[in-house]
Amino acid sequence: LAPKQILPIPDTHAPSVPAGLTANPVDASQINLSWTASTDNFAVTHYRLYRGGFMLTALGGATSYSDTGLLPGTGYSYTVDACNAIGNCSAVSGAATAQTLPATPTGLSAAPASSSQVNLSWTASTDNVNVTGYRVYRGGSLIAILGNVTSYSNTGLTASTYYSYTIEACEAATNCS
Repeated sequence: LAPKQILPIPDTHAPSVPAGLTANPVDASQINLSWTASTDNFAVTHYRLYRGGFMLTALGGATSYSDTGLLPGTGYSYTVDACNAIGNCSAVSGAATAQTLPATPTGLSAAPASSSQVNLSWTASTDNVNVTGYRVYRGGSLIAILGNVTSYSNTGLTASTYYSYTIEACEAATNCS
């Protein structure tokens, strides 16, 4: 009699659905994504990341990804699934959404208007459609929250004193360049 062959049991189980997908905007063109690793009775070999329902990329065992080259002030929606070597893939995760930050205003200039006033002006953020206002900082401290304007007069200053200014564009209270 010939020895009996033991046939492997086919893997019909998909990995668990990736959990905890988060999307965090970094700047005007990047969103960082991360999720909790899936489990499988053999091994998860790769993840597929989707943006807006279309596959963005396939990753090895990594549980994070930086999506770059995005448009400023734009919302994006992501999902992810997990696959094993046999090709069994989980259902997609729940969606995580994020909006890239508005573009940083450019061309900030400061011109002394008097011994106690400096006039600031700048070029509007490139995604000015969604920008609701600007925040002006002097020496790193917030001094003004403005509407959708491109100039500001800082008054009440001390004569012959050096001041440093920065500005950021905002779309909402916490979504600023």
